[in-house]
Amino acid sequence: MAKDLENKTAIVTAASRGIGLAIAEKLVAEGAIVYMAVRDSEKNRQLTEQLHDQNENYRCVFYDAFDFTTYAPMIQQVVDEVGHLDILVNNFGTTDVSKDTTLVDGDSKAFF
Repeated sequence: MAKDLENKTAIVTAASRGIGLAIAEKLVAEGAIVYMAVRDSEKNRQLTEQLHDQNENYRCVFYDAFDFTTYAPMIQQVVDEVGHLDILVNNFGTTDVSKDTTLVDGDSKAFF
């Protein structure tokens, strides 16, 4: 039986834990090649290597949400390696709960 996302390629930002990791796991389970966009750290390297050993559809790509210069190379690496990008999940987000009390009154510069 074919999986719904077979032959699809995804990037999930901030995918090393929590919601991002769960999204990556679900996409891989549905057949997608998933690039986990994470900052370069030993912990993230170990996680992505371990997941790739379990299923080759887990891949890693460097991304730093606070450094806009990493965005284009992230996309370019995926396109160079696989030839296309079908799904982008922008999971990264940050907020200051003392300032962001409502959706419309929050500091938009602090949430990206």
